[in-house]
Amino acid sequence: MELCRAAPIVLHHHERLDGGGSPDGLTEAELCLSTRILAVWDAWDAMRIDDFQRPAIPRDEALAEFMANVGTQFDADVVATFEAFAREGLI
Repeated sequence: MELCRAAPIVLHHHERLDGGGSPDGLTEAELCLSTRILAVWDAWDAMRIDDFQRPAIPRDEALAEFMANVGTQFDADVVATFEAFAREGLI
């Protein structure tokens, strides 16, 4: 899996592995590792930080949400690494 330049990472971080994301409906084979990492981080940020739309959810609920969407929305290896960091208190 290759890393990619900054513009495609930002542009495609709302894509899903199953092709159901936006803006281009890319699939797993078309998404570089950097994009997959940003997708997880962006989702974590959205779930864990209070904002005007809704309050933050607890850490364990956010991690469960990742696990429920592995393989369709999120990359399994990225989620496993992210979860390990979160459980160690690094995130």
